[in-house]
Amino acid sequence: MRLNKDKSAVLEFTPRLAKKLFIRSETVLGIPVVSKYKYLGLWLNRKLTLDDQLAHIRRKANFIALKLSPLLHKVSLDYRKNLWEIFVKPLFEFLLPI
Repeated sequence: MRLNKDKSAVLEFTPRLAKKLFIRSETVLGIPVVSKYKYLGLWLNRKLTLDDQLAHIRRKANFIALKLSPLLHKVSLDYRKNLWEIFVKPLFEFLLPI
């Protein structure tokens, strides 16, 4: 199978307390080695913690709130709740299986 080098990356998973990495080069067979990778919308890092995913959710929720802020001040609480369920809640539901 041929891998597209522009759309692929190597991510070495390590135990959470480990300090040493086994892959020391910046590429493996022309594919870049990265410290975090977005796979199917979920940010993965070397230690498989949720820090990067939660930071992504915070940034996205803040962006949505900033863009919708003029509207949010003029609508009812029920409408705000509906907007939250449409835009922000799915970001957290993606983490539930984990």
